[in-house]
Amino acid sequence: MKKVLYAFLIILFSAAITYSNTLDGDYMLGDIKVTFSHDEEHYYVTYSTDGVKRILQYEENTPANDQIWVEWQNAKQTGTFVLKTDYSSGIYTDYRTQQEQYVKKIY
Repeated sequence: MKKVLYAFLIILFSAAITYSNTLDGDYMLGDIKVTFSHDEEHYYVTYSTDGVKRILQYEENTPANDQIWVEWQNAKQTGTFVLKTDYSSGIYTDYRTQQEQYVKKIY
């Protein structure tokens, strides 16, 4: 019985790690809910305030191995997400206002 329980816990833990290591999902950007998604061609971020899908373009990793994603709308860069490698949190910089906001994944 202990072996079965142990195997079940290993599988459950592995599934939780896999889930948390995906960019797709809901995040809080300050007080605003945003959703990251993707299709065969692009990654997207959709803001709950306006429902507009903005394209995300992967740029590079920082020296701390965080990932940099540039946000585009109507062929203009609108912001940058710098996310931890496990996609649990990060910082967003709005290019219009030059303000930074904390980003946190909702589980």
